[in-house]
Amino acid sequence: MASDIALWRVDQGSPTRLCSAGLPLESRLEDLIEQDPAVLGEQLLILGRQVPTALGRRVDMLGLASDGTLHVIELKRDRAPRDVLAQVIEYGAWARLRAHADIVALYEEHHPGGDFSSAFYNAFGSPPPEERQRFTDLLLWGSHASDGDREDRTLAEYVVPVVWEKTRAREDAVWLKDMFANQNSACPLRHALTQTILRGEFGDGE
Repeated sequence: MASDIALWRVDQGSPTRLCSAGLPLESRLEDLIEQDPAVLGEQLLILGRQVPTALGRRVDMLGLASDGTLHVIELKRDRAPRDVLAQVIEYGAWARLRAHADIVALYEEHHPGGDFSSAFYNAFGSPPPEERQRFTDLLLWGSHASDGDREDRTLAEYVVPVVWEKTRAREDAVWLKDMFANQNSACPLRHALTQTILRGEFGDGE
């Protein structure tokens, strides 16, 4: 069964439940995060907003952590539909290939007159690493889950953290007869044959 988490305000000893409300514009949510990225749960340096990608789409926000990990941030004012998960994963693949020089150029393009090294030091109190981590964190932030039965866990949708460790060209993709397939971006994998094949290709820890 799903859990209902609410905020309460206590005035003179009497608790009052606060009503939830969406923000009028996603750009307003971007403003709030840019002012204080810590609302996402981690201190970040915001590299840019509405960052164009080679996919012909724009990442809502791109952030950088103190260890050089890139954070792809996709914001949805109300609902987070299933197809947005696939979109965020595509952004992750694009972001993972960005080199340190790309990050510097991106920051300075989105902050005219700004200096990347100075901004990094101001955010974290240390100089930026010469090479960034090849890990990429993906964050999809919406105020409500997508359509689905909240009482049925098999139909529920989840936002899961993804650490992008490896990228393969499409022509090198793994596909053999009788492997498990699913149209969703992420799902439980319990199919024994598929597990065996993937362990052989990527190892137990990947």
